[in-house]
Amino acid sequence: MCKSYYYKGLIIYENDDSEFGTKYYSVANPKIRYDNGKNPHAHSTNRRAIYRIADCFNALKSKGYCRGYSLLERNKAMRLNGTFIKMMS
Repeated sequence: MCKSYYYKGLIIYENDDSEFGTKYYSVANPKIRYDNGKNPHAHSTNRRAIYRIADCFNALKSKGYCRGYSLLERNKAMRLNGTFIKMMS
């Protein structure tokens, strides 16, 4: 079962994982589509984190920066914009 709704220009999905019996959330950017037909998206286990990722994406898009968000939230918001940040090891 999957429910979806729009939030600040993004689509938020509530997914049920039937294999493990847990709920997880996804957020996708419908304005960008990759060559393989998929949209940039990010996952989280709770609803509050998905809203913070969407708010961070909105702040990046409107102001160009986002303060007050964790590094994980900023990286996932950049992924929604189609920009991937690679870790150096």
